[in-house]
Amino acid sequence: MCANLCLTAIFLSFFMMAKGMQATNPEEKTAEEYNRLGRSAAAKGNFDDARMYFLKAVTSDSSFAPAYNNLGIFFRLQGKYDESLDYFNQAEKLYLSSSNSEELYIASVYNNKGIVFKDKGDYFQALRYYNNALNIFLSSPSGMKSAAQVYNNIGIIYLIQSEFGRALEMFLKSIEIKEDYEPEDLSVAFANCAMAYAGLNEYSLAEEYTTKSIDNKIKYFGERNYKLGESYLNLAQLKILQGKDESGLEYFEKAIQLYDEVLGPLSTFHSGVYQPKGSYYLDKGQYRKALEMFQLSIISLVENFKDTSIFENPEKDNLLMQTMLLSALSFKAEALSRIYFQGGNKDRRWLIESMEVYDILAYMIEKMRGGYLDEESKLFITQNARDSYNAALIVSNELYTHTGENEYKMTAFVMAEKGKAAVLSSAVLDLQNKQVYGIPEKLQRFEKNILIEADFYDKKLYEERQKREPDTGKIIRWQSKALELSRQYDSLMTFLQDEYPDYYELKYDNKIASVEEIQSQIARNEAIIEFTMTDTLLYMFVITRNDFDIFPKNIDSLFYKSLDNVISKLKDNRFGNIGIEEYNDLNGNLHNLYVLLFSDVEPVIKNKRLIIIPDNQLGYLPFEVLLTAEPAPGEFDFKNLPYLLRSHPVSYSYSANMLIQQKKIEKGKRLNLLAFAPTYENVSVIDTGKFIASRNYKYDLVPLRFVKEETSGISSIIKGKVYQDYEATEEAFWKEASQYDVLHFAMHTLINDDNPMYSQLVFTLNNDTAENKDGLLNTYEIYNADLKARLAVLSACNTGSGKLQKGEGIMSLARGFFYAGVPGIVMTLWAVEDQSGSELMKLFYQHLSDGYEIDIALQKAKLEYLATADMLTAHPYLWSGYVNIGYNGSLYQKQKALPYLAGALGLVIILVSVFWILRQRKIKSY
Repeated sequence: MCANLCLTAIFLSFFMMAKGMQATNPEEKTAEEYNRLGRSAAAKGNFDDARMYFLKAVTSDSSFAPAYNNLGIFFRLQGKYDESLDYFNQAEKLYLSSSNSEELYIASVYNNKGIVFKDKGDYFQALRYYNNALNIFLSSPSGMKSAAQVYNNIGIIYLIQSEFGRALEMFLKSIEIKEDYEPEDLSVAFANCAMAYAGLNEYSLAEEYTTKSIDNKIKYFGERNYKLGESYLNLAQLKILQGKDESGLEYFEKAIQLYDEVLGPLSTFHSGVYQPKGSYYLDKGQYRKALEMFQLSIISLVENFKDTSIFENPEKDNLLMQTMLLSALSFKAEALSRIYFQGGNKDRRWLIESMEVYDILAYMIEKMRGGYLDEESKLFITQNARDSYNAALIVSNELYTHTGENEYKMTAFVMAEKGKAAVLSSAVLDLQNKQVYGIPEKLQRFEKNILIEADFYDKKLYEERQKREPDTGKIIRWQSKALELSRQYDSLMTFLQDEYPDYYELKYDNKIASVEEIQSQIARNEAIIEFTMTDTLLYMFVITRNDFDIFPKNIDSLFYKSLDNVISKLKDNRFGNIGIEEYNDLNGNLHNLYVLLFSDVEPVIKNKRLIIIPDNQLGYLPFEVLLTAEPAPGEFDFKNLPYLLRSHPVSYSYSANMLIQQKKIEKGKRLNLLAFAPTYENVSVIDTGKFIASRNYKYDLVPLRFVKEETSGISSIIKGKVYQDYEATEEAFWKEASQYDVLHFAMHTLINDDNPMYSQLVFTLNNDTAENKDGLLNTYEIYNADLKARLAVLSACNTGSGKLQKGEGIMSLARGFFYAGVPGIVMTLWAVEDQSGSELMKLFYQHLSDGYEIDIALQKAKLEYLATADMLTAHPYLWSGYVNIGYNGSLYQKQKALPYLAGALGLVIILVSVFWILRQRKIKSY
């Protein structure tokens, strides 16, 4: 949990840069006096006067757009983002409705709205507004000054995301323009360049640009201007990074003194100094001093909270949803726990106080994430929040260990759950809530259409930027369209909030199911095993119908090395060349992993169906291949190894919360199959323009010899419709998919690890340019599909593999089907083999049709495959890559007993008839 001073310092400086930056607002030709007075007061730091003047301006003329724009800037500086956006929206409407309005004014509002979204942490939405503002400013000579500011703002986003090279590129563009148009405003760009160079470990250049920033500010604004404080702050951090601690602390004090004199004590600007100063003390082990700084930072940011006691926290209702406050609270919670863990003070009060702050943090994270429009922004905050959830888990487990109080054990589990797939879980729950709260089908379709079109333009932008010479005109048009769709979506959310408040409140509610709720939903023969990993600790939560416990384990680099070794060996298709040494090494690791992960819980999970909720790299591991005992020495036989598969059916889930949502599905009376087996014989005549330039698609899309046999075989078991060869088109998918219970895809995939939203299932290809007819079914298209299926079987390569997103899980193609409402999925963890996959799938469907649960049907299929395999074709590569995630129950009631019951009933009827006839004959004989 050690704070990284360099990255922290860089992150915290953004706040001060943004606060000190003059938001763009082209000067009105007929600007009224109140507005001019307000701007003048704001430039001097007299914000109360500025607010008064701006309000007087809109009171005297309600159609005067610049004053609304400036009020938006004012409320942003106060951290009141909703009010700020309201004023910016009003300014935008007025500018758009004005007959003589120019685009530059609209661009000014876009830039300012981008700053608000940046402060809220919705970085991708911010970039949408910045890019549109930049396009407008660059199109006019009179917009160049403002373009420089937008370049600077875009650079700050990259800086926050630690893309220091891209950030520096933006800042240097800003400087180039400002040197010609606005040399008096170079200080901000100089300061930002310094931070980018610091991120690149170019400390001499960082200090050079910091000095330039200070000189520029003094030259144009004097030594008593509050903007100089950010430069002192940057210099303080640079000195500390270079080991010049005493000099660094002096510059911290210079920044604080300047703010005290110009702005008064504890302004919001002070927070940007107190946090890095507190971080310095935290790294030095001076925890009390660190806590004092973090408390002052919180006071600076929270209105009507002035308590300097480190044991006091603001009420949740008083919190502003901003990244700076989130950071201050995170530091405070860490400092409190460090006093216990590292400071030698074993008073449990420190842990209890730390948990109180983590509870506030969790509330803020969920609230902020719920307010973001872009999934990318949600994923970004989820990734950064994961460390806080893990830290809270460690603290709560320590409290449970020493008190034995179940409350802390439950809290530990809740924190583990909050750190898993919150974005996906929220989307799945939203689908259910739309039905519960009666959101009209028309509105649901309208929302989906917006999202489909927005994703389409995002994809076009992504693909165009991959080219060596992107078409700037296309990029500008598509950015404008993407922004317009984003605004439409925002308007729809506002409408839903007004008309369906109960649904809207739940739309952003990430409530975690209690252990009791989970226990009531799982079967008596099921056990959930949920993992959470930190660098040195592995936590296992085991939940059955009657038991719940937590098992912490120490792990180190050897564990990660062993895990990586196993995964790489399992997915290596060159297993035919494996020797006895590699065989023993793989099996040794498989057994060691089993001992570490399961030895403590064997009595609890005996005879249970296991539902594994993996974490981090464990998500790439098929657990059923672990060895429950050491293999017999001297043998080379993958067929008869003691796999976990032999004693337990295994399925997977992203989180326990998602699992119980997916378990609430009705079983059907019959199965209805839709299957696809495309051909790739025509690949050579397909236009290469539809593929990313770097992909060798002709090599990737080789013919699959057994997919027709696979789909024909399963269709003889479960009736339905099968599309093969040239009929297996994407167009057929969109036409038919919503009508079927089971969807089966036997085809190639093209996985995009850089951007998983653009991974693709590959149907029979054609040169049609229509997005839904080109043969490439993108993940983002699946997200918004209207599917009623209860099971999707993705019998294609790597459908469950992909980029690991910290805090959210593996960003696989399979996730798209969960978003579309499909509760159960069979997917693959690597590039599966054509023939063995075909055999395995036919066995799986046979057991599925017999009414077995999905996980048991897959277990039986794998065991039967092993029974007929030889020593080599039993290698786990050929069978263990297929896994069931999500819903694991049966799809319809078992019917195996019906023929026997009917036969028995028939026999009884016959016997009764015979008895009656004989009795009648006996009566007549008398």
